[in-house]
Amino acid sequence: MAKIRHIVSADIGNYSVKLIEIRGNQVLNFGYREIDPSLEGEDRRIAWRQSLASILEVMKPKTRLTVLSFSSPNIYIRNLTYPPIPEEDLWIVMEKDAHLHLPPSHEEVIFDFSLKKEKQEEREYQVVYCNVNEVEERAQLLEEFGFKILSIVPYPYALSYSTLHKKTAGVRAVLDIGANFSTLALAKNKELQIGVQIPIGGSEFTRVIAGSLNIPFLQAEELKKKEDFLSPSSRVFPSLNKIVEQLKEEISLSLSYYSQQSRGERIEEVFFTGGGSKLKNLDSLLQEKLGIKLYKIDTLENVDTSSLRLEKKEYLHNLSPQFTALLGASMGYQELPNLRRRTEEKRKREEKARLGVLLFILGLISFTVLSFTPLLIKSFQWNQEIKINKERIQKLLPIMQEVKRVEKEKQAVENKIAYIKKSLQNKGTPWEKFASNLSLTIPEGVWINRMEYNGNKKITLWGSCFSGDKVAMWLEKLKEKSPNATPRIITLEKRKGGNLSDFQIEIVLNNG
Repeated sequence: MAKIRHIVSADIGNYSVKLIEIRGNQVLNFGYREIDPSLEGEDRRIAWRQSLASILEVMKPKTRLTVLSFSSPNIYIRNLTYPPIPEEDLWIVMEKDAHLHLPPSHEEVIFDFSLKKEKQEEREYQVVYCNVNEVEERAQLLEEFGFKILSIVPYPYALSYSTLHKKTAGVRAVLDIGANFSTLALAKNKELQIGVQIPIGGSEFTRVIAGSLNIPFLQAEELKKKEDFLSPSSRVFPSLNKIVEQLKEEISLSLSYYSQQSRGERIEEVFFTGGGSKLKNLDSLLQEKLGIKLYKIDTLENVDTSSLRLEKKEYLHNLSPQFTALLGASMGYQELPNLRRRTEEKRKREEKARLGVLLFILGLISFTVLSFTPLLIKSFQWNQEIKINKERIQKLLPIMQEVKRVEKEKQAVENKIAYIKKSLQNKGTPWEKFASNLSLTIPEGVWINRMEYNGNKKITLWGSCFSGDKVAMWLEKLKEKSPNATPRIITLEKRKGGNLSDFQIEIVLNNG
């Protein structure tokens, strides 16, 4: 019989701190604290720490095992195709992909990946990248309070899992209106298809209301919860309607992109949640503009709240839209991407290595002590022999240090061998040199959005640019840098109503 999971899930955001204690699907307790959204840096970390301390003082959870649900506008999800290579090499290749395609703010990344499709000559993976600093500052804060983090789940995946119990044909779309930005997650069965961070959130509506009424931000935030500002009769409606129109455009682009990628599959309904979803008439206005149905998620539908007191149950029900992703992460963290997976794997290997060294040292000490047992017995009778044995034991200490040094050197040699082995596995195709040349020659105004390995040493790139001439010049430079690479432009089409063009390039890597 499977052991019932007992965890505390946490969501540490710029507007609030949320914790919920769950055993199986039963909610045992929860806590919620709002923080000042204007705080930044150390001031915000202090507010987080104070909020956590306040919540834990009231909750007094019976476990310190936790799942962190992570929200950020800097979450990037990419589908990548590679030839069959060992998983250890995949981590290296995907980290290089991050440096090639992600913004400069992602110089240090934390990521996880899952296998989506497997063919004879290629594998298709989905990888999620985040800024390591954003993740770790929240994780370290929880660890300060004695929590052991089992998993760090990115918001798009948590949202996609939150509606798995819904009997929905085809793809489920979940729209979470957050404070600073919104998240749109499109999932089919248990697989996320698209996860998009939209730079429009509830605070954007608050700023417009505050500016229009000439009142402080926090006062506008309170009014927003009570007044119907999205009614056509409201004097701030024209300004707020522009924000809704921008939100609609972003959602429509993502839905259209999915339809193109899935050969015309349409999404007929969207689940609507998040703190910003409680803005009066926002759902009906968005539904009218999008032309598809919006359903508010009953976040608590699939959990048991019977252990909560009546007033706590009512309070949680009122806050339920803010807890949608957190509950999704709580229920599905064992099946969803875990941004701590690589860190945990390294930690386990290091612990195993340290244990091996310790056992070796203990074995050496035991062997030495047993070898000298007859002498030790006699040493009780002869003071001179006692002194000799003490000196011998003292000499073991440098041996222990030497063993540690040898283990480190051994690990360094093994790492070099692994790197050389990886580099030589595809002798005919200089992958690493080609990737380096590709990165160095990409000019400003040209972006690579997707790269696939097609077999037969063919690579296909999809991207965007301001000028087709720059793409042609880039390919000429790539030919000079990589004589064994033969690139050609397959398509180059200008987008309607804009300055950007989309292109597709095929590159054949010849034996060198």
